[in-house]
Amino acid sequence: MLLQDPILVEHLTCNDRDNGIIEIKRIQLANNIPKDSLFIMRFPRQYGGSKNDPWATENVQKRITYYLYDMPHPVNWLAQIIANGKSNKEFEGNFSWEEVTKFAITNKDNQGKFTAEENKSTKSLKITCETENQKLIKNNNLNLIAISFQDWVNLKDTATNGETTYRNVADKFLLEPKGKRIKFNKDGKMEMTISTKDISEEIREQAGVVFAIQDMSDKTIKVVGLLRFANIDGISKPTTGNWNNYPDHILDLKGQLIDKKYLLHTGYEEMEFSLKDANDITKIGLGVKQNSNEIKFYMIKGYKINDDVKDNIKSINFNKKTFEIEIKFIQPISGDKNIFSFITQFTNESTSENETFGFQLKNIDFRNSKNNIPYCDFNDITASSYLQPVVEKNPYDLTNDASVDDNDMQKFLPEFGLESKDSRFEAKFDFNGDGRIDLLDFLALQREIERQEKLLQIVKEQNPGFEKESSVADDQNIRLFHPFKNLTSYLERD
Repeated sequence: MLLQDPILVEHLTCNDRDNGIIEIKRIQLANNIPKDSLFIMRFPRQYGGSKNDPWATENVQKRITYYLYDMPHPVNWLAQIIANGKSNKEFEGNFSWEEVTKFAITNKDNQGKFTAEENKSTKSLKITCETENQKLIKNNNLNLIAISFQDWVNLKDTATNGETTYRNVADKFLLEPKGKRIKFNKDGKMEMTISTKDISEEIREQAGVVFAIQDMSDKTIKVVGLLRFANIDGISKPTTGNWNNYPDHILDLKGQLIDKKYLLHTGYEEMEFSLKDANDITKIGLGVKQNSNEIKFYMIKGYKINDDVKDNIKSINFNKKTFEIEIKFIQPISGDKNIFSFITQFTNESTSENETFGFQLKNIDFRNSKNNIPYCDFNDITASSYLQPVVEKNPYDLTNDASVDDNDMQKFLPEFGLESKDSRFEAKFDFNGDGRIDLLDFLALQREIERQEKLLQIVKEQNPGFEKESSVADDQNIRLFHPFKNLTSYLERD
């Protein structure tokens, strides 16, 4: 099996909030770098918030120390990235991640190719690397690096006392942290058999191994091979989870929304979670991470099961305090399915560059029919990125209480029938901007009230005793009497 050959980015973190994925995504978008051309592996340091990180193992620290303190690239304690062995600390500026990433892409010379053959009975991999590069063939200072990783790892975030889910965390060192000395034969071929006994069946599909040929004289990486066990097992695509069918980014390089259909509004909205290319999924479990700043932007009030799966539900558990849900299915889910929506009340706009928030996943727990973790990927929504919620004030929220209800209708009705030539006319009541506050505006407001009330009714059913924070008009006849009274006057005028 021929392995992928992305640029290896070793991300040396200095605390467990320092993910780095957001910055790398920004660099990729800004420089039109294909998504799969970089592979970012996280190495958590035993420093600050990461001191108690269970993934900050002794071998991980040895690999980090190799870059931080061993010549020729000594650097300080700050988080950094190493792209194909090139440190961002060699460039001007504090981090300069963009420079080192662009340098690695520009100077990638594909000096060889990895292939792998698995022996499941002995739980081992036969690795072959072939090259035609004569300098590499004659190089006597090469090491083979072999590091297993696990994708979408759940961790406690000691800095925020919450949970965080990380991508591609370095796990087992199948050879030493600095690798094992190798030599190509005269035909440009290198072979080695490596044990994979420490990689359990439970995590196999969501795990993989990165192989690299590294020149120990200058730390540059000459050849990279990326192996995913799911691909060996014939699974070519991951089960991909997504919110609201968002693309990879909904903001352009200037921070502008690329399409109005991705715009959210204050009030009650559905954040719909869907699966694409699902493969044998029997359980999904996930939560939404909310920090202290994000509380002012939204609250998850309940959930709504989509029609695609409502007849295939075995059980549902929802924790309204932690924003976590667990859904088990009677029959495994396959293909493309809309699963559920979190009924979310957005309470503030996110239009300022400094006022952003995420809807970031935490505590992901997907299972297949073997009760193993399946091969998954997620289009995660994070703050300060090109994929973040964009919320504007709901134009129908006339009372500014982050809800559209009878109170807004009460405020609208006295304005019914006015035109732009009238002194009392206010454009905010003319929802379609045609210069008249008429039946079309009334119906538009009514539809939005009914949409939000349907969501609110689901929340009430799931939360006995739930009371809406903003008061709802008690007199339901307001909607029946006043509209007809104003409509009669309006129609008589015409």
